[in-house]
Amino acid sequence: MRIELPAAVALVVGWLEAAGFEAYIVGGCVRDSLLGDTPADWDVTTSARPEQVVTLFVEAGIRVIETGLQHGTVTVVSQGEQVEVTTYRVDGDYSDGRRPDGVAFVSSLRDDLARRDFTINAMAYHPQRGLVDLFGGVDDLRRKRICCVGDPMLRFGEDYLRILRAFRFAARLGFALDAATQAAAEVQREGLRLVAPERIHKELDAFLPVADAPMLRQFFDLFGALLLPELAACRGVAQHHPYHIYDVYDHILAAVAACPSRDLAVKWALLLHDVGKPACKTTDDSGVDHFYRHPEVSETLARQVLRRLRYDNGLVDDVCQLVKYHDLHLQSNLVYAKKLLAKLGQRQAERLCLVRRCDALAQSDLALGSIADADGCLAAIGQAVASREAYCLADLAVTGEDVMAVLGLPPSAAVGAVLRHLLEQVVTGTVANERAALLVEVERQRR
Repeated sequence: MRIELPAAVALVVGWLEAAGFEAYIVGGCVRDSLLGDTPADWDVTTSARPEQVVTLFVEAGIRVIETGLQHGTVTVVSQGEQVEVTTYRVDGDYSDGRRPDGVAFVSSLRDDLARRDFTINAMAYHPQRGLVDLFGGVDDLRRKRICCVGDPMLRFGEDYLRILRAFRFAARLGFALDAATQAAAEVQREGLRLVAPERIHKELDAFLPVADAPMLRQFFDLFGALLLPELAACRGVAQHHPYHIYDVYDHILAAVAACPSRDLAVKWALLLHDVGKPACKTTDDSGVDHFYRHPEVSETLARQVLRRLRYDNGLVDDVCQLVKYHDLHLQSNLVYAKKLLAKLGQRQAERLCLVRRCDALAQSDLALGSIADADGCLAAIGQAVASREAYCLADLAVTGEDVMAVLGLPPSAAVGAVLRHLLEQVVTGTVANERAALLVEVERQRR
């Protein structure tokens, strides 16, 4: 099979070859090209040492960025595109199970490919010499399986994050782990405790949006206790209630699997929306279980989880807000939609409708009304936005200055209170969002 290289990449390979070095595209760009996908980026591997790469392109008037010389990586800015060029290398010992103690540059492409994680990522390609597949990557693509290069126990022991990468690739590509790779992942999973939280959350970011129901189940059954003990604590917590058909853990996974969106905030909200239930469970005299205040407790635990994984404040706040309000009884009328928009803003209000819908999809048939309510609320939100209905202070036809002028007030909390009152009147349809009508209402407030 022929792979068409972008002009910028072909230029880099050509310059290296013309200077007497070997050069191949390598890794994910080869894998994705063979799968018929467009690679997100293109990497080049070469026999040239990093200082030789720098000298070659600088002397040619081509900009280089010394990205990571100690690891053999130089970024060449070719035709405005950044192309990473890495010297053939082998990794030293991984004494901490996270990163090599050092690297050694080598002259053999085979040695470089042999150090890589999975066979489907250990292929190289040259425009004239064709595909170099020394470890069965093409066969594994055809069989739709994830296999480590060489001994999976060694590969995972070198860098425990590769365990999560294996599942991430399986989820993204619709593949399965081969038996030896799966067994090694189970044996080595405790090593994930050594991996930095930031690295773990980046893998989860790539895994959660694309994992189907069986993969979610397999992943969290294996790693939930390590990565998300708050979720693992939900296993076996029964929900004897007419609206539920699963225990808390199975309900959560079913809700995540029901979500068609790849929105990370929505996925995390669904994954964490009920983690407070074990602490809130009570059973009445009829044997019916209740989980009073579980949204608030779940919100607290969600913030704890996301902080531990070093997520940024924006995502933490968005997820926690969705968890806090996930149990709202949504309504499909325009006034309610405008109130929800005023409280959450458009993006979060639309996300909440999706969270509520997926939550209800993972319940019994008695929750069908909640699905209809979520859909109706989403439609009403769309109507409010499309018709430019007022739902926030900025939409009002009067300003704080107008209020101060009429009431003779200085800038103060009282002015904000009047504006919020006006917004409430507009949202409910009591007062038209017209300057004259609103000023009459301000005057009425003075009396």
